[in-house]
Amino acid sequence: MADEKEDLNQAKDLLKQLEGQASSGNHLGVLQTISKSPPNCKDAELQKKIAIPVVTALSKLKRTNMDSCLKQMDEKGRETILQYVFYGFQTMPKSSTEFLNWHQAIVKQDGIGAIVRVATNIKRNILVSADSTTV
Repeated sequence: MADEKEDLNQAKDLLKQLEGQASSGNHLGVLQTISKSPPNCKDAELQKKIAIPVVTALSKLKRTNMDSCLKQMDEKGRETILQYVFYGFQTMPKSSTEFLNWHQAIVKQDGIGAIVRVATNIKRNILVSADSTTV
């Protein structure tokens, strides 16, 4: 119980940090922050709030900056970004081209295995909508 409360508090702090970076136009900072410390709370609404600045950053960061951004992350960080890419397809379909570019860049670096690992992630704490889960 204490761990869940701590995870919730950390996720709220993360949201504040991401919103601050997004409001100052630091899209690269948003992606670096989320890749290093993704939220681990089970609050679906908070997960969605955290996703907003991340998905926005993914849609706004220029394609020329994608590779250098991804090279600064480890494999686990890129998989976290890929989860947000998939979420972006659902929530911002008008930015599908940008999300496809991210998808392509991540698969280019990590291979198809990244897709499989993200699709079969058992924890599913990141971006599980309340509508799509029965757990």
